[in-house]
Amino acid sequence: MKIIGHRGFSAAYPENSLIAFQQALKAGANGIECDLRLSADGVLYLFHDDDLQRLCGQNGAIEQLTNSEIETLRVKGKEPICRLEELFSELPVCVVNLEIKKSPLANQVVEKLIQFFNSSPIRHEVFISSFSMAILEQLRQSDLKFPLSLVLEPPVTDEELEEVFSLSWIQTWNLSKELFFSSKLPDSARRIWLWTLNDKADWERSLSQGSLPEAIVTDEVEKAVSYFQRERR
Repeated sequence: MKIIGHRGFSAAYPENSLIAFQQALKAGANGIECDLRLSADGVLYLFHDDDLQRLCGQNGAIEQLTNSEIETLRVKGKEPICRLEELFSELPVCVVNLEIKKSPLANQVVEKLIQFFNSSPIRHEVFISSFSMAILEQLRQSDLKFPLSLVLEPPVTDEELEEVFSLSWIQTWNLSKELFFSSKLPDSARRIWLWTLNDKADWERSLSQGSLPEAIVTDEVEKAVSYFQRERR
């Protein structure tokens, strides 16, 4: 089972920052999950929220600002907002789950991502995920060969689960813990990434299920690594 740092080691460091990614790996994570957005002038950044208020204390959105304006911002007053190219240039080889957020520039994000990977060969194990089937379809039609992952959370019916798990071109499924613990997954369910599990009760519960997840996504990287290492022994 892989341990994936949710927005990096976000329990201890500003989320989606380079230091949060670095410290997640230092704490023993197999990789990181992060969120993709695009500046007004076409630079890919790692940032979760639709607006800047919670993380940077100001109005507006990443999509409304230029690269030079974004470079002046600090997440939680501490860390610069990380660019995608920094992630791959600064992190050692690891698992990287890139989630494309629903946004006014989502289609452009996909186009820029394709351009980035076509011009920047990497050795990291990349997964590209989204809540949006349309975004994944756009990626499917591209020449990128990275595994695609559909992100799901309640409400989802048993029939809908059966339908999405029948899609052979989706390689992994990112399920919220609420959906995973409350649903009867179809026999076709496979390669499940489970988010966001941050305490011992959830970790224990994940191990007690008939179908173990392939990966646990957590804010509490250090604690999760310690727990699962003990369980493996």
